[in-house]
Amino acid sequence: MAKILISPIGVGGRFKSQDNYDREYQEACYKIGDISYPQSRFMAAVLYEHFKLDGIVFIGTVKSMWEEVYRFFCEKNGVQKNDDYWLDLACKIDDLKYDSPLNSLDLSPIEEILGKHSKCILIKYGIDQ
Repeated sequence: MAKILISPIGVGGRFKSQDNYDREYQEACYKIGDISYPQSRFMAAVLYEHFKLDGIVFIGTVKSMWEEVYRFFCEKNGVQKNDDYWLDLACKIDDLKYDSPLNSLDLSPIEEILGKHSKCILIKYGIDQ
């Protein structure tokens, strides 16, 4: 049976300006047990490596930082990043709203980079009356 990590993807933080999201995650160092890991923007990547997982399922909204997932895992997996796809994805995400349809984004290139047993799942915002 495959070991799969399920991880949320957010919209980033307001590190440089309290008015705007920076569309990036800050790097952090991680330690699991006695093993230290160098700086990483994705805790999921550290857990994937540490536990020798078979795949990752990322869950996020249309405003989540999917372009950062793509960029990070291209670098991590030694895959040439398609700059046109990255820019198109980032621009689309920037224009989308909380009520945009889930089929507004094509995340299949990210799933290819992540590999077998991995998936990207778009969900609606948790907004109600």
